[in-house]
Amino acid sequence: MKWEMVKLGEVIEKPISGEWGEGEGETYVLRTTNFRNDGSLNFENVVRRNISEKKIREKSLKPGDCIIEKSGGGPSQPVGRVVYFDNPNGIYLCNNFTSIVRPKADVYPKYLFWYLFNNHLIGNTLSYQNKTTGIINLQLERYVSESYIPLPPLATQQRIADILDKADALRRKDQALLQKYDELAQAVFVEMFGDPVKNEKGWEVKFLRDCFSSKPRIGTIKPVTSDGTIKVVRVSEIGKLNINLEKSKKVIIEKNEKERYLLQENDIVLARAIGSIDHLGKASLVKNLKEDVVFDSHVMRLQFNQKLLNSYFFYTWLQSPGGRKIFLENSSQTAVQFNINAEQISRIKIAVPPINIQCKFEKSILDIYQQITFLNLSHSTALFQSLLQKAFTGELVP
Repeated sequence: MKWEMVKLGEVIEKPISGEWGEGEGETYVLRTTNFRNDGSLNFENVVRRNISEKKIREKSLKPGDCIIEKSGGGPSQPVGRVVYFDNPNGIYLCNNFTSIVRPKADVYPKYLFWYLFNNHLIGNTLSYQNKTTGIINLQLERYVSESYIPLPPLATQQRIADILDKADALRRKDQALLQKYDELAQAVFVEMFGDPVKNEKGWEVKFLRDCFSSKPRIGTIKPVTSDGTIKVVRVSEIGKLNINLEKSKKVIIEKNEKERYLLQENDIVLARAIGSIDHLGKASLVKNLKEDVVFDSHVMRLQFNQKLLNSYFFYTWLQSPGGRKIFLENSSQTAVQFNINAEQISRIKIAVPPINIQCKFEKSILDIYQQITFLNLSHSTALFQSLLQKAFTGELVP
């Protein structure tokens, strides 16, 4: 069934700009740091600002509102993220890097949210980006006036939103289980090695540079429009134990460049330049590659002498609160992004247990992650993404 295509601006109220107020106060103000990439909000550490009564009346959020990111983004994450507001408790506004997108009466709020969420996910906000003074902005007025939304009857919108909500709930349940396994890995780490900052067990402390088998290397692969022959790891492919090459792009690369940036077994790849401090240093381990893979300029490769520093040990050290604290203390910030370079990471000090104990830890970690593989938690994510792609074409609900 073919649905009517309607301009986005016709089915929403005029977007409401955010507000920052004057100093600390009592009114909650949500920032993009409260955004989760799954479309939900994190209500921990919400700032309180002094907002006038007039602004509160004009700009308070209502359950069912969408909040869209107008400024931010980065190389691996276009501006335009959207979250759904469903908190009826207290007065909340959003800050001036965001805007409220509120549906009109003939649009089901969650249907609008999933449409905007999918639009960002598939990259439709990219053409509405511009960059001023080092900040990436979303041209919201143009986005709203030029975008079209398929508009089935209200009851159909609700059915679509309900299906996506259920698939999303399954995905989140699996992610919560995955988080439990990550917490178990951290518990094993602390039990065996103690806090990396306090080093209560008195392990020998070394500079990371003394544990490398070669110097850290930053990729130089430039984005290309034509499809090449060799896969390239970007920031979006890392963050879990193993790199995810399912959606990795292929690039054209000269032979000498390929040899220089070819990933090898036991390499650690990490995000070394990114717009969000939450993602700086997210890493993956290179294991069991079936093909040649290189890495781009936002990624750093670390190669360790496996007789001194086990890659599984370092990967888990990097995820631990203590290890991350040490890592971030050695990073830096520019006007547009957070960074860590080869020199900074080389002078990180790390408590290094004997290699036989590190290898014992590797076995424990492998046992944990084999359970994750057995559960195949990626299925619920694949199901959700498949349903999301069908939702606005008439394939999900005719």
